[in-house]
Amino acid sequence: MAHFWQGLRSGEWLTPARARGYSLILLGICALAIAGWIAVSDGLIDRNGKPLGTDFSNVYAAGSLTWQGRPAEAYRPALQHAEEKAVFGGREVPFYGWHYPPFFFASSLRSPFWSPPFPMPGVLRSGSRQVSRPIWRRCAPSCPVRERC
Repeated sequence: MAHFWQGLRSGEWLTPARARGYSLILLGICALAIAGWIAVSDGLIDRNGKPLGTDFSNVYAAGSLTWQGRPAEAYRPALQHAEEKAVFGGREVPFYGWHYPPFFFASSLRSPFWSPPFPMPGVLRSGSRQVSRPIWRRCAPSCPVRERC
């Protein structure tokens, strides 16, 4: 048993091919889990009655209010909740408040040339972060806080 733990600690078993293989397996499992989560949802509402992408629904609703020329309404809970419901077709959804300072509205605005439906901006934002992080790490090897880059 000690030999097993020592081999595990040494890391000799983890070759680049295995790391790549395990990463692809995890990616496949995550893709299946996400597809299953979406498949059992009712439109954009999951089985628990919460929107898909709960943490982004308030940002999208605040951006929608701003786009309509009513940014101050994001700070009025009843109006923000009404806009969140409108994003989901008038269905009852839990309230996710807008608790950010006014300059965060810049991150919630949608393009005047392309205004995609709800889930797409959140997916694009998360995806761009995942794509840019390894590029940044490769292009900035001398970053003083490399482990946080």
